[in-house]
Amino acid sequence: MSQRKYVNVKINNVEVKLQFDTASDITIISKANFKKLGLANTKEVTHSARSATGELPLYTQFVIKVELNGITKLLKCFVTTITLNVFGLDWISAFQLEDMPLSTICNHISSKKQASIVSIQKTYDKSLLKDFYPALFDKQLGLCNKTKAHLVVKANCEPVFRPKRVVACAIQHLVEAELQRLQDLNVISPVNYSNWAAPIVVIKKPNGRIRLCADFSTFLNDALETYQYPLPLPEDIFAKLNNATDQMLAGLNNTAAYIDDIFVSGKNQADHDANLREVLLRIQQYGFKLKVDKCKFFYHEMAYLGYVLNKDGISLDPKHIDAIKYMPEPTNQSELR
Repeated sequence: MSQRKYVNVKINNVEVKLQFDTASDITIISKANFKKLGLANTKEVTHSARSATGELPLYTQFVIKVELNGITKLLKCFVTTITLNVFGLDWISAFQLEDMPLSTICNHISSKKQASIVSIQKTYDKSLLKDFYPALFDKQLGLCNKTKAHLVVKANCEPVFRPKRVVACAIQHLVEAELQRLQDLNVISPVNYSNWAAPIVVIKKPNGRIRLCADFSTFLNDALETYQYPLPLPEDIFAKLNNATDQMLAGLNNTAAYIDDIFVSGKNQADHDANLREVLLRIQQYGFKLKVDKCKFFYHEMAYLGYVLNKDGISLDPKHIDAIKYMPEPTNQSELR
């Protein structure tokens, strides 16, 4: 017998007791519990899962509203033919329970030990990761909830207030709409007075929408203390990535000097999957978002910093030597020079 933590959730208004399992990538219910839900619209499972005891038979999958502590989410759930009901990391992340004490959300019950889901066995793709981490890849605006940016003004700097720049009449309505959208999202808030002010620059996007950029080059940047962070040298990065067989590079916009590029690797598939899961959960816990179309997942070879990295080691990127490699033979003294 072993002590287990359980959580009661409502799936399609039917209360189901699930084992709280942070070692499981996905949430799974038994076929018996699935029949209680009375669902007709389900999808075929195109991949398999593995538990601590071996292959886990998955019967079907579905997306449905799940209620926990008065909060409702639209989540994916898998069904297995064996007696197994687990509340996995996908639902844990969706309800943002990673940092909450288990005693506040679970019932402490003795039960027979159940196998944990270790990983999904399939050639991973972006859509699968998007299903497992819905809160990380949704289109909502990210919000860092673990730390705050601190701006330190240099000593003896006087505030600078720059007036707004003229905006073309043809796009004034777009600017007003964008300002209202940002205000509705609590990104900005109106003020009646400020010692500091910087003008905005309106950038037209290819899709016809606009992006508002603040021009902080108007003295404000010069007035701030520089945030010093010891960036690693390429040699340091390559030393850590040496002999990695599986890689993932995610491109992120530079956000308050906290995140630029993230490179996840592993000595083997299992090591890589564990590292990737840890990184994705950490990013999600901090309130950041990823654009799935901007990320490259599960590459066995990656061009990075002018080099190509794969399981065989590190080599120069051919693109950087092609100009010399395929240079035509000189035919005169000038070309030779």
